[in-house]
Amino acid sequence: MIPSLVRMMIRRPEWLVDHLDAYSELAREDLRHFRARLLSRLALGLVALGSGLTAVILAGVATLMWAGGIPYHWAFVIVPLVPLAISVGTTLHLVTGRDIDEPLGRTWDQFDNDLALIREIRK
Repeated sequence: MIPSLVRMMIRRPEWLVDHLDAYSELAREDLRHFRARLLSRLALGLVALGSGLTAVILAGVATLMWAGGIPYHWAFVIVPLVPLAISVGTTLHLVTGRDIDEPLGRTWDQFDNDLALIREIRK
Protein backbone atom coordinates (compact mmCIF):
# COMPACT_ATOMS: atom_id res chain seq x y z
CA MET A 1 0.00 0.00 0.00
CA ILE A 2 2.64 2.52 1.01
CA PRO A 3 4.77 1.86 -2.10
CA SER A 4 1.71 2.44 -4.28
CA LEU A 5 1.13 5.77 -2.54
CA VAL A 6 4.75 6.73 -3.17
CA ARG A 7 4.39 5.74 -6.82
CA MET A 8 1.23 7.81 -7.12
CA MET A 9 2.99 10.83 -5.56
CA ILE A 10 5.85 10.47 -8.03
CA ARG A 11 3.57 10.07 -11.05
CA ARG A 12 0.93 12.62 -10.04
CA PRO A 13 2.47 15.18 -7.64
CA GLU A 14 -0.29 17.65 -8.49
CA TRP A 15 -2.78 15.38 -6.70
CA LEU A 16 -0.77 15.63 -3.51
CA VAL A 17 -0.49 19.40 -3.91
CA ASP A 18 -4.25 19.68 -4.49
CA HIS A 19 -4.94 17.50 -1.46
CA LEU A 20 -2.64 19.56 0.78
CA ASP A 21 -4.18 22.74 -0.59
CA ALA A 22 -7.63 21.46 0.39
CA TYR A 23 -6.31 20.68 3.89
CA SER A 24 -4.88 24.17 4.27
CA GLU A 25 -8.12 25.77 3.09
CA LEU A 26 -10.13 23.66 5.53
CA ALA A 27 -7.77 24.59 8.38
CA ARG A 28 -7.97 28.29 7.47
CA GLU A 29 -11.76 28.14 7.44
CA ASP A 30 -11.85 26.30 10.77
CA LEU A 31 -9.54 28.86 12.35
CA ARG A 32 -11.59 31.77 10.96
CA HIS A 33 -14.75 30.33 12.51
CA PHE A 34 -12.95 29.68 15.79
CA ARG A 35 -11.59 33.24 15.89
CA ALA A 36 -15.01 34.74 15.17
CA ARG A 37 -16.65 32.69 17.91
CA LEU A 38 -13.88 33.50 20.34
CA LEU A 39 -14.19 37.25 19.64
CA SER A 40 -17.96 37.00 20.05
CA ARG A 41 -17.54 35.32 23.42
CA LEU A 42 -14.99 37.93 24.44
CA ALA A 43 -17.40 40.73 23.52
CA LEU A 44 -20.20 39.06 25.50
CA GLY A 45 -17.87 38.68 28.46
CA LEU A 46 -16.98 42.36 28.33
CA VAL A 47 -20.68 43.30 28.14
CA ALA A 48 -21.42 41.08 31.15
CA LEU A 49 -18.54 42.55 33.13
CA GLY A 50 -19.35 46.14 32.20
CA SER A 51 -23.04 45.73 32.97
CA GLY A 52 -22.28 44.08 36.30
CA LEU A 53 -19.93 46.88 37.32
CA THR A 54 -22.48 49.47 36.20
CA ALA A 55 -25.15 47.78 38.31
CA VAL A 56 -22.89 47.78 41.36
CA ILE A 57 -22.00 51.45 40.89
CA LEU A 58 -25.64 52.48 40.40
CA ALA A 59 -26.71 50.48 43.45
CA GLY A 60 -23.99 52.18 45.46
CA VAL A 61 -25.08 55.62 44.28
CA ALA A 62 -28.71 54.79 45.13
CA THR A 63 -27.67 53.59 48.58
CA LEU A 64 -25.63 56.73 49.21
CA MET A 65 -28.50 58.93 48.06
CA TRP A 66 -30.93 57.12 50.33
CA ALA A 67 -28.49 57.24 53.25
CA GLY A 68 -27.93 60.95 52.59
CA GLY A 69 -31.52 61.75 53.34
CA ILE A 70 -33.20 61.61 49.96
CA PRO A 71 -36.54 59.82 50.40
CA TYR A 72 -36.84 56.33 48.94
CA HIS A 73 -37.86 56.24 45.29
CA TRP A 74 -38.66 53.31 42.99
CA ALA A 75 -35.79 54.37 40.69
CA PHE A 76 -33.30 53.43 43.42
CA VAL A 77 -34.17 49.79 42.74
CA ILE A 78 -35.16 49.75 39.06
CA VAL A 79 -32.20 51.66 37.62
CA PRO A 80 -29.52 49.26 38.94
CA LEU A 81 -31.66 46.23 38.02
CA VAL A 82 -31.52 46.99 34.27
CA PRO A 83 -27.73 46.55 33.88
CA LEU A 84 -27.85 43.71 36.39
CA ALA A 85 -30.39 41.88 34.22
CA ILE A 86 -28.19 42.44 31.15
CA SER A 87 -25.18 41.12 33.04
CA VAL A 88 -27.01 38.03 34.27
CA GLY A 89 -28.45 37.32 30.81
CA THR A 90 -25.10 37.54 29.02
CA THR A 91 -23.39 35.52 31.73
CA LEU A 92 -26.00 32.77 31.42
CA HIS A 93 -25.57 32.79 27.66
CA LEU A 94 -21.81 32.44 28.06
CA VAL A 95 -22.10 29.65 30.60
CA THR A 96 -24.71 27.61 28.74
CA GLY A 97 -23.48 28.40 25.23
CA ARG A 98 -21.70 25.63 23.36
CA ASP A 99 -20.68 27.71 20.40
CA ILE A 100 -16.94 27.09 20.62
CA ASP A 101 -15.74 23.74 19.37
CA GLU A 102 -12.28 22.38 18.96
CA PRO A 103 -10.30 24.88 16.87
CA LEU A 104 -9.47 22.44 14.05
CA GLY A 105 -12.22 19.89 14.57
CA ARG A 106 -13.26 19.45 10.95
CA THR A 107 -9.64 19.36 9.79
CA TRP A 108 -8.80 16.58 12.25
CA ASP A 109 -11.97 14.71 11.27
CA GLN A 110 -10.91 14.86 7.62
CA PHE A 111 -7.41 13.70 8.53
CA ASP A 112 -8.88 10.76 10.46
CA ASN A 113 -11.10 9.90 7.49
CA ASP A 114 -8.10 9.92 5.18
CA LEU A 115 -6.14 7.67 7.54
CA ALA A 116 -9.09 5.27 7.76
CA LEU A 117 -9.28 5.17 3.97
CA ILE A 118 -5.56 4.43 3.73
CA ARG A 119 -5.89 1.64 6.31
CA GLU A 120 -8.86 0.20 4.44
CA ILE A 121 -7.01 0.22 1.13
CA ARG A 122 -3.97 -1.40 2.78
CA LYS A 123 -6.02 -4.44 3.90
